[in-house]
Amino acid sequence: ACRLNLTLAVQYSENKVKWETHVEMAAYLSKLRHVSASCLLSAEEELDVLYLCKTATPSIKNRLEFLRASRDRPGVGVDLVPAGLRHGGQPWTKLANMSHEFLIAHGGAITKVHYERPSLQGSGLPYVNDAKCLELVWDDVVLCDEESGTNRQMGFMFLYEVLRNKVFLTLNGHDIS
Repeated sequence: ACRLNLTLAVQYSENKVKWETHVEMAAYLSKLRHVSASCLLSAEEELDVLYLCKTATPSIKNRLEFLRASRDRPGVGVDLVPAGLRHGGQPWTKLANMSHEFLIAHGGAITKVHYERPSLQGSGLPYVNDAKCLELVWDDVVLCDEESGTNRQMGFMFLYEVLRNKVFLTLNGHDIS
């Protein structure tokens, strides 16, 4: 927010800022609810900064469209375009676009499953605790594995056991399965 205010302050001077305005604006929009009231930009200031952006991310385009509509057409809805898929990626998108008939005709059955069940804890139940649980999400351990578990010995079988309450995911002492 401070950098964006500085950008506005020097925009008509010979001084140039050393950061990319679109990068700072995207960061500002992603943290908007955490920006202190004294640093928040007004709607007009935001519009000015948005016009200074050289590149427009989906969040910048949406914010620009929203601010223009609220200024020019108050009370009228705005169609916002979400950012591209982040989770699942290309394999999921490709699979979602295939027809059922194509999958039946060209799909193959899993013939061998590689699965290593998480170790038993003191209660005698398999738990994935704290650091290992976060690793599943942050390092995409399950997502990067093959369905059969070839890469990381998790795959479909791990997800199935979590779904059936045979393996438990705990974070900070709470069951998040």
